[in-house]
Amino acid sequence: MLNNFGALCTAIGAVVVLRGEVLPRLDARYVHRRLMKSCTDVIPDLADVLDGIERDSRQGHSLHGALRRVVSNHPRIDAWLPGCTRVSRDGMAIDAWCTDVLGGAHDPDVRTAATALLLAARTGAPHRSLSVAARVMRQRRSLRDEARLATVQARASMQALTWLPGVVLVILLLVDDGARAAVARPLGLAACLAGIGLNVLGWRWMRRMYANAMTGDDVVPDVLDALSLEVAAGRSPARALLDVANVRTSAGEFVRPVRSDVEHGALVSEALRRRRDSLDPHRTGWVDAIIDAEREGFPLARLLEQLSDTARTERRRGVQRRLRVLSVRVTAPLVACVLPAFVLLAIVPMVAGVVTHLGELG
Repeated sequence: MLNNFGALCTAIGAVVVLRGEVLPRLDARYVHRRLMKSCTDVIPDLADVLDGIERDSRQGHSLHGALRRVVSNHPRIDAWLPGCTRVSRDGMAIDAWCTDVLGGAHDPDVRTAATALLLAARTGAPHRSLSVAARVMRQRRSLRDEARLATVQARASMQALTWLPGVVLVILLLVDDGARAAVARPLGLAACLAGIGLNVLGWRWMRRMYANAMTGDDVVPDVLDALSLEVAAGRSPARALLDVANVRTSAGEFVRPVRSDVEHGALVSEALRRRRDSLDPHRTGWVDAIIDAEREGFPLARLLEQLSDTARTERRRGVQRRLRVLSVRVTAPLVACVLPAFVLLAIVPMVAGVVTHLGELG
């Protein structure tokens, strides 16, 4: 029994060292590799694709000609924009292709790129919408990378804490006959199943907390990005609101109550003024700016770009603020789920094994 107990203590010590020293470093390297992969394979390439199409359009090339150059420079473009090779080769209608991409895409950057190409095909002014879309995607990438890097250590600790009870239980079952006998009993099996359930619940709870802290629920930047993209392509404010409202996104749901007023002939400023009353008083500055700009006849393209940058800066500050308090809030799933799971999966089988051995000696 003493040999088994010593082996168990050694195993627990190794797990603690693994959790404190090795896992954070491995996780940091893993996240760094994933970030570098995402920064070089997906988001920057889409932004660079739009920049290349815009540059070719300024030099007098058609959209189909620009897409052919994109396919030659980015052979894997179909992985992000399905059907791009076929469109460039067969001369298919770009607006119909972009509509199909929007119908099946869930990634916000793919949707932004497809929307920009759709507007470029319909308005004949590709350099406006494409430049705005590339800027929006790069700002999203910057915020996403900052949030991921800020949570590397915390997510490594989360993974270690949720794996630790299971690792200790496996070690106990391998080295201690008493623990195996205790787990084989109905009460021991029920305790292990309850511990596994609590561990999974705690892991999902903490994962959801991290996801909510990194994203948030403020849709104002998405609304302003969508409106900025539409207005930059030459759409009127009313048409821009209608187009955004017709898209099944959070931005579309946000401005959908304005659509009925605009469709019945109301001015955009009047429709937004009605929507303003249902907003957070601290989030109405952009509505007031759009209302004033339309009343005074100021151009909205530049204003929306500035409002979008300001809203995205506020979102970045909100993410940083939520990440700072996350280390305190995460104690709730730790205390309610992970620690009881550790007791049920590690402490209870160990104590049961010791009691079994003592009974055999007695």
